[in-house]
Amino acid sequence: MSRNHGKKDAIILQLISSKVTKYDLVEFKGLANSANYNIVDYIRQKRNKVDHNYFFGSGKVKIIKDKLVDIRLEKHASDYRQKLEKTYEEDLVILVNNRLRPRQILNLSQAFQTKVIDRDLLILEIFEENATTHESRLQLKLARLALETSRKKEILSQKLRSERQGRDFQGKGFPTVEAYERAYKERHSAIIEELLQVRKNRANQRKSRKNEFNIAIVGYTNAGKTTFMNTLKDTEFKTKNTAFTTVSTRTRRIEIDGEVIIFTDTVGFVHDIPHEIIEAFLSTLEEISFSNCIILLSDISDSLEMIERKIRTTFSVLSKIGGLMVPIIYIFNKIDLIENTELNEKKKNIKNILPANAYIYYMCAKDKDSVYKLTGLLKLFKLGKLILHSNEKYINNLLNTEDLKYKRRIPKTIK
Repeated sequence: MSRNHGKKDAIILQLISSKVTKYDLVEFKGLANSANYNIVDYIRQKRNKVDHNYFFGSGKVKIIKDKLVDIRLEKHASDYRQKLEKTYEEDLVILVNNRLRPRQILNLSQAFQTKVIDRDLLILEIFEENATTHESRLQLKLARLALETSRKKEILSQKLRSERQGRDFQGKGFPTVEAYERAYKERHSAIIEELLQVRKNRANQRKSRKNEFNIAIVGYTNAGKTTFMNTLKDTEFKTKNTAFTTVSTRTRRIEIDGEVIIFTDTVGFVHDIPHEIIEAFLSTLEEISFSNCIILLSDISDSLEMIERKIRTTFSVLSKIGGLMVPIIYIFNKIDLIENTELNEKKKNIKNILPANAYIYYMCAKDKDSVYKLTGLLKLFKLGKLILHSNEKYINNLLNTEDLKYKRRIPKTIK
C-alpha cells in the first residue's frame, strides 16, 4: 500500500439502512479529500437494525477490526522497508458516512483503537481548517463545544460506571459531572459574550452600508462562488477544488461602469449540515437576508438529481434566515465541463426544478465574458430595469440588448 504524502490514511464506513439517513458517498469522499484524508478502503453494511452501542452489527465490527490489523501490518511493513518514519499521531482514521451518537463514536474508537469521525465531526473539522476570521473561529468553538459536550459526558458516564461510583451521573460520581457541566457553561458564556461584541461591530458596519446595493453569493460548497469573485474583481481570494474554502463572509465593493455594488461571498452549504454549525453561523448567514439580491450559484456538471438536491439544501438554509424573501438569480456555473447536448438537455429540465418566474443564467465563472455579461444584468437590476417576472429567455434577450453594453475591463475594487 502506498502512502499519500501529507495525507492521513482513512477507511470509510457506512451503514445502509431504512432507519438512518442515506448520505451520498461521492460527496463524503469529497469532504474527506478536503480534510486531507487518503481513502484506503470503503466498507459498508446493509442492515435494518441499528446497534445501540456500536451502530454497526457486532459481526461487522469484528470484520472491520480484522481488516484494520491487515492494513496496519501492510502499511508499517512497507514503511519499514522504505525506512520511513514509524510513529504516527493517528496511523489510520475511521470516517463514518453516517451521523453517530456519542456513545457509538466512543465505543467504536475503543473497539478499533483509533480515532473515529462521523459526518458531523468531519464537516466541523473542515470548517475549522478554513476559518480565517476571529468571528468564524469563535463560532466554530461554539459549534465544537456543542458537538463534543455529549461525547465527553458519555466518557464520564462510562468511567463512573466502571468505577461503580454512580449510574447516569448519580451518586458519588455526580460532583465530577457537575464540575464538568459548570466548566462547559462558563466556557459557553465566555464565547457568546465575545461573539456578541464582534456581531455588534458587524451590525454597525452593515448599518453604514444600508443605502448601498448588496448582493450575496450563496450556494453549495465547491459551486464556484470564490472563483466567481476572483474573476469579478481579479483579486487574491483563495480558491481551490475543496469544500468550504470560504468559512466567513467576505465583502467587497465593486464599481461596474459607474455603478457601485457590494458583493458578499458566503460559506458554502452542504446536505444536512449539522444544526450546531447552522446555529453557530446563523448571525453570519443572516447577512444574506439584508441583501438586495441573492446569486444562487450551482454546478451544472452535477447530475440533475444532485442539482435539485443541492438547491433544496440551499433553500432549506435560506428559509432559516429569511433569505427566501430576497430576489434570487439562479446561476449555473461550469458550463465548460459538459458537452452542448448535455447542457441543452439540462436547461430544459432545470426549468422544472425552479420557480416559473426564476432568473436563470448559465456561465463559466473563470470566463471574463460570462461574468461581465452577468454584471450587466446585475446593473439593470440595481437600476430597476429588470422586472420580477423575468425568465431564462427574457434574461438572455436582455444580455443582447443595448442596455447591456459593458467594457471589457476588470471592475475596479473600491479600497
